[in-house]
Amino acid sequence: MPSDLSTWFASVPIVTRYWFAVSVVVPLLGRFGLINPLWMYLDWDLVVYHFQASLWRPITALIFYPVTPQTGFHWLLMLYFLYNYSKNLETGTFSGRPADYLYMLIFNWLVCAGISMAAGVYFLLEPMVLSVLYVWCQLNKDTIVSFWFGTTFKVLVLQRLCLLLQITSNYIAAIYLPWILCAFNAILRGGGMNELLGILVGHTYYFLAFDYPLQHGGMSFLQTPRFLYSYLPNEEGGVHGFGADRVNQRRGAAAGGRYFWGRGQALSFIKSITMQNDAGEIVELYVPRKCSSSNRLIGPKDHSSIQIDIVDVDPITGRMVCNHRVISILNRRLRVKVAGKATRYAICGALRRQGESDDAILRLAQRDGIIPKNL
Repeated sequence: MPSDLSTWFASVPIVTRYWFAVSVVVPLLGRFGLINPLWMYLDWDLVVYHFQASLWRPITALIFYPVTPQTGFHWLLMLYFLYNYSKNLETGTFSGRPADYLYMLIFNWLVCAGISMAAGVYFLLEPMVLSVLYVWCQLNKDTIVSFWFGTTFKVLVLQRLCLLLQITSNYIAAIYLPWILCAFNAILRGGGMNELLGILVGHTYYFLAFDYPLQHGGMSFLQTPRFLYSYLPNEEGGVHGFGADRVNQRRGAAAGGRYFWGRGQALSFIKSITMQNDAGEIVELYVPRKCSSSNRLIGPKDHSSIQIDIVDVDPITGRMVCNHRVISILNRRLRVKVAGKATRYAICGALRRQGESDDAILRLAQRDGIIPKNL
């Protein structure tokens, strides 16, 4: 049993692992009287006017929650959401990039702590968990997720239309999951402020890191400090979203910082590509965010040969940086939204230039329901 527990603990991605661990241990220490809860909550008056005596409070407020018979179940729910969605985000969008994920948490924590001064929030664990959940929901809008009592949530993406909420006996748009949690807590516990704060913080990060650079062709305002990479370097090996094409990095370094992108197709070829998923629904063309040195768009008849370069590579960190000129062309001239979750397909496109076949792209697309499985 101890070995199974240690094996499971070691399998959790590193940032989520330690955040989850301290969020379990510290509240339990307070519950059993081993630490004084009065030393853990965030009181900005104490921080400002008794700086040296209360310097730790913005940090302890992130990992402490007052566990009582009335709040214990809610604390367990927060731990579930923390473990599930933080792990999914760290192993999905931030796969292989623990420093970038840690920087996201640091940014959310700083924004959350700052807003708490005006909102009067004393514990930051709940809004931080909601901020992570919000970012995950925004990045996985077409993913089905389960909720209390088997309720299922799903996002339906309609071509050239905004996201619509379809309420049936089985499906509700997953993008509204944070709002549903907020409504549940407002009804059952008379709260809602912590959830609203988490949604605001999560949207702030999502807008600055994803929405503004990609949808509006602007520059990214959030760049991970380089010193974090010395403590949490990008993982070598494997294929993961936002990761670097190591072969192309080495070639680029040998070419004086220039990278070989491969040959791209004319932009006019992708103007009106749509496809059907397994449910027979028409879905929009998926364009990877920033995944490899060569990004591929997936069409209904030509699964992987339509290729367009939309990123550059940071030779030091291996992080992908958007080519905003191409993004602007896609958004304004062709009216193709640069959105979607198909980051893995772009990585497959990069590997294909090294000799891999199109089968990897096809298998991933079929597994995600982007391309019907009977093709």
